[in-house]
Amino acid sequence: MKSSLKEELDAFFKPKGVALVGFSRSVGAISTNVLINIKSGGYEGDVFVCNKSVAAGERIFGVENYPQVSLIPKRVDLAVLTVPSHVLIETVKECGECGVRAVICITSGFGETGEVGKKKQKELVRVARRLGLRIVGPNCNGLFSAEAKLAAMLSPVRPTPGSVGVVTQGGTPGVTMLNLSKKYAPIVGFSKCINLGDTADVQPHEILEYYGEDPSTKVIACYFEGLKDGRKFVEVAAEISQRKPIIFYKAGTSEAGRQAASSHVGALAGDERVYEAALKQAGVLQVRNINDLVDATAALVTQPLPKGGNVGILTFGGGGGVMAADELERLGLNVPQISKELVETLNEMLPPYWSHRNPVDMTDGFADLRVPPKCAELLLREDYIDMLLVIGVGVLEGVDVGENLPPELKSVGEKLKAITIGFESHIGKALLGLRERYKKPIIGCMICGERGGNSVKAFQNSGVPVYDSPDRAARALWALWAYKQFIERKQRQFRGE
Repeated sequence: MKSSLKEELDAFFKPKGVALVGFSRSVGAISTNVLINIKSGGYEGDVFVCNKSVAAGERIFGVENYPQVSLIPKRVDLAVLTVPSHVLIETVKECGECGVRAVICITSGFGETGEVGKKKQKELVRVARRLGLRIVGPNCNGLFSAEAKLAAMLSPVRPTPGSVGVVTQGGTPGVTMLNLSKKYAPIVGFSKCINLGDTADVQPHEILEYYGEDPSTKVIACYFEGLKDGRKFVEVAAEISQRKPIIFYKAGTSEAGRQAASSHVGALAGDERVYEAALKQAGVLQVRNINDLVDATAALVTQPLPKGGNVGILTFGGGGGVMAADELERLGLNVPQISKELVETLNEMLPPYWSHRNPVDMTDGFADLRVPPKCAELLLREDYIDMLLVIGVGVLEGVDVGENLPPELKSVGEKLKAITIGFESHIGKALLGLRERYKKPIIGCMICGERGGNSVKAFQNSGVPVYDSPDRAARALWALWAYKQFIERKQRQFRGE
């Protein structure tokens, strides 16, 4: 990455001072949300507000006002603009003349509105380039930087710090991803997040390049409705993906979606087949919806890459294994038959009516706390098993201890839930040890129970992500295997094979 690009984008993600320009005294204003997010996030740099209609020195929500950016007495690297669209260009000019290096234009009404808006947007970029500052937006949601403790965002969501870098075109999908990721706490957190909106200036491939060199970012997640310079994006992605997984969800694939994308962020959707082929060649993992984007992220950020595509399935109920096996086979992974020797060993531990094959349905064999971890280890020890999927996390914790139960039975139900919590915690810790010992991916899956319950927490506190359904868990395993295949292909090319 060129040092100039790093310095330019550092002004967004590591600013020495932030000014909110076009700030309002209204409690319900967009700018108020931004200020609340910045202050709540713990940003330690200087924060200033600028309202031309308020006297200098007067405080707005406890922050001293400066009617003009030029009156701010300290260094400002980043300005967040919420001014009306008809004064945005003039405001960007003022910021540039005062030494501001980066601008987030939350203001909308430019490239997404049609030809007139596109002409205004070109003028906006021309002014910014002449003055040497960079623009994110217009029509964007802002950004988050864990390193700077900065949440300069419009939406009332503050990401949990971690190692995932996010770049999106639409603001809502980015916020949706941050919200969905909460269910994988404490596994999935974010190093940096940015919404580019109309992408007038700063482009997706530049953010990708920046994340590629960022030591705090281990996995990159992308949402786009179209790419202005798809060739450059693929070129950068092909280099970055050899070091870090890139997960990509492209919306606007239907006719209705393409029209919506054009009016939303002025995106040119492009030919889907061309996108898919080029991104696949570059090693980018493509998913079909926002849930799969989050699910794949949870797997890639926590699990080692598998040696092969063979999956062992351990279940507390047979149907979940069937659903997972169907989806795994559709995706090109294998659910191999287990050896005769392993069957004989499991016969000694499980009831006579266990499945006698992979998926290994333990039925009620888990009444002994030692059985599930032992079954898991027996599967992981086999050379022909590369990944393990455990289905049925939290199934007993879901027991409904209703108020209408007789006191004696209610007491039994409560004891059962308490035992289950301890049981799940025991299994979760055991799986963590097994993953470290065998260096193979292990993930979990619910079939009922509580997403926020203690059982799921026990697994995820041990670094084992728990998915909501067998098919989603299967697609998360596919992401691990697909990325492994790409890495192996590049290694063979390097060796000249």
